[in-house]
Amino acid sequence: MAKPSSVKVVEVCSVAPKPSSGPDSAHLEDLSLPLTFFDLHWLRFPPSQSLFFYEMSSFNASHFFDSILPKLKTSLSATLQHFVPLAGNLTWPLDSPEPLLSYLKGNTIMLTIAESDADFHQYHSLVPQLAMSHEKAAVLALQITVFSKDGFLIGSAMHHAASDGLSALLFFKIWGVPPPLPSYDRKVINDPAGLHEIYSNDWAEETKTERVFFIIHVDCRSRLDPPLPPTYFGNCIAGHLAVAETNDLLGEDGMFVALKAIRDVIKSLDKTLLEGAETWVSRMFNTLQPNADRIIPAAGSPRFEFYDAADFGWGRPTKHELVSIDKTGTMSFQESKNGDGGVEVGLVLKKHYMEAFASLFAKGLEENLTRMQ
Repeated sequence: MAKPSSVKVVEVCSVAPKPSSGPDSAHLEDLSLPLTFFDLHWLRFPPSQSLFFYEMSSFNASHFFDSILPKLKTSLSATLQHFVPLAGNLTWPLDSPEPLLSYLKGNTIMLTIAESDADFHQYHSLVPQLAMSHEKAAVLALQITVFSKDGFLIGSAMHHAASDGLSALLFFKIWGVPPPLPSYDRKVINDPAGLHEIYSNDWAEETKTERVFFIIHVDCRSRLDPPLPPTYFGNCIAGHLAVAETNDLLGEDGMFVALKAIRDVIKSLDKTLLEGAETWVSRMFNTLQPNADRIIPAAGSPRFEFYDAADFGWGRPTKHELVSIDKTGTMSFQESKNGDGGVEVGLVLKKHYMEAFASLFAKGLEENLTRMQ
């Protein structure tokens, strides 16, 4: 009988933002950031979990522990001085009408170092868990897992109320190869409709379908008035629904029906960016009810350059996976690791559904390619 695979924790350490006294250095004293309505939208969502795989044919575990790992810890600490909120916690004090993203001097992130003889592509034991209690929730946790012959991987868990995909990308970019530093100015987001109060109140309260909704998340940074800098750290995305009738999607022109629904949403973005935002949170509650229309959210974007972002000097990751999509029924999208303009799509279904999906997808793709020729 084959030996069962395992993950052995070698070390659990706390990494603090590196102190710096330079004139342009980040301020490492206590810091509290209010959550905008963009952040509050994600308050009760499960954390975003991802894995960066670094597969190496001549990997030496001893060299990694002796040489590479200390450099990773040092560079992580240096990066955190520009991302101090990631070392903090999401809290909702009893005397506060709303939650806060709070960093207290001395806060750290948890970094787990592990070894494994598991399959290099088994996922869930390789991602860290965020520390949570009734009073607070950690924002970021990291895990580095070493495989004696194959290489290593970096797993992350990040609270979605603290950042969206672009903000997470910015963190990994600066950890790997420093670009422009993040901006934390929350005052630039206008809220004339009072969405902040609406969302706070909504969160304080905790089959066969006729239609299918595909949620497209749109980066609002450049579309707001005034626009936000591209380095803005936090959430700044709006969800828009592409709607199609189930029967139409199941017909022979199903792919074109889906493409038209998505195209129509994209064409209307400039006019409808925050349309219906007052009901974003309450609508999520309704989708959890029996007999609700089928909703398929999207995560990530082919424009996110995660393969380039996480190059620490030894090359791009051989693979990047958004593991947390199995908890949300989400489809993930990212640029192809080959850099050829392709798109990688992630989907998690129960085994028998996945087998049926794979068969139907291959058949439908072949038929549609034949029709387009």
